[in-house]
Amino acid sequence: MPFIPAETYRRFRPLIAAVQRTLDPALVVASLYWVCRLQGIQFRSNYAVLAVVAALLTAGTFGNMGFYRSWRTGTMSAVLQRILIAWAAAFSIMLLLGYVIKDSAEFSRRLILLWALFTPCLLGMVHAVIRWQLSRLRRSGRNRRKVVFFGANATAARMAQAILEDRAKGMDVLGVFADQAPPEGFPLVWLGRLDDAAASKEVAAADVAYIALPPDPGGPLPQLLEKLQAMSLALYLVPDLFVFGLLETRVEDFNGTPVFALGETRVNQAAGLIKDLVDMVLAFAILLLTSPLLLVISVGVKLSSPGPILFRQPRYGLDGRPIVIFKFRTMRVCEDGGLIVQARPGDARVTRWGRFLRSSSLDELPQFFNVLLGQMSIVGPRPHAITHNETYRHLIFGYMLRHRVKPGITGWAQIHGYRGETENVDKMARRVEYDLYYIRNWSLLLDLQIILHTPWSLIRANNAY
Repeated sequence: MPFIPAETYRRFRPLIAAVQRTLDPALVVASLYWVCRLQGIQFRSNYAVLAVVAALLTAGTFGNMGFYRSWRTGTMSAVLQRILIAWAAAFSIMLLLGYVIKDSAEFSRRLILLWALFTPCLLGMVHAVIRWQLSRLRRSGRNRRKVVFFGANATAARMAQAILEDRAKGMDVLGVFADQAPPEGFPLVWLGRLDDAAASKEVAAADVAYIALPPDPGGPLPQLLEKLQAMSLALYLVPDLFVFGLLETRVEDFNGTPVFALGETRVNQAAGLIKDLVDMVLAFAILLLTSPLLLVISVGVKLSSPGPILFRQPRYGLDGRPIVIFKFRTMRVCEDGGLIVQARPGDARVTRWGRFLRSSSLDELPQFFNVLLGQMSIVGPRPHAITHNETYRHLIFGYMLRHRVKPGITGWAQIHGYRGETENVDKMARRVEYDLYYIRNWSLLLDLQIILHTPWSLIRANNAY
């Protein structure tokens, strides 16, 4: 709890944990009681029984989802997401029970709906206040933990830097043990070799140890673990998975064996459903608002040269599955062969009307239909021609990781100037680097930032022909 010193916290940790596990069920019951009062409904026997069932289910679902582990190093958004999922699970079970025992008619549907909506808001608000108070007190020097690192690789450096930059985590890093002195610029003090760690005063004073060593049976890790397990340290093994240039990792349970899911992304998890919904709504609104412009452009394309109004081309979509994207035709020919030459300055294939459409990116407007079809997103890595994918996937490490998400109409690379022709591998590699940064750091706020910057990037761009 916020006001308890670290030593007292460790002594009474079981009692404090019991209080924490009681808080959420109590808030769920209080929420039901308040909603009954607001609706002018008496908190009589059937609602009292519902409160008991809700409290038990809340305790079970929140506990089974690991909600009561330490969230010192987690984010508030992760806490709120866990609250929504756990409450949705508990509420769904209550609805199912009500349906099975045919008792749902005893309750006001309006009241139950308000309770379902109000409860996660109350839980989120209370946990946000608790987290804010804990952060304040940790910044002031209370309820802090002492940390040591074993191993001085890049992953340890990233973790240590994050701890040093955020005092709200309540962690004081004493230093790092490694068989060799860390390279210049490493954020931690070198405390000595791994063999000397167990007898050091820093390890004796530490609460947490992060072990960033390779899991080699013939390496130093087994002997180090044998020594550390005899001490009262919380041990965390930190695999250096970032060395492979992957996106994200998730630990899964395979019949009792922990396995790492590599190349995962938040865009395709639960939060990504919100991104899909926002995409659909925005795409429909944009197409509706620009419908007169779409008609004018269509007439201009038809008059500029013989051929279809729309240019259809196969591209790779989510997980590398083929899709067909739509564009306004800007050339006198529609190339879709084994060799596709990107447009260059003064390209004779581009019509005069098409040159205007390409420079203003108005030729991309039909791709909002791809968004409505669920094939594309408004923000994401730009889809390349299939022949380019087949070429660059063998030349650029991690190139196909771009296809772990839906392709986009605009993206992080485009607003940073990587738009249009990529005449060499280095330029394409830089574009891929920006695409992978977007995937690793995706959020709805980042999407909004990209959307707001896109008009300005189009105005200053001079590399679309």
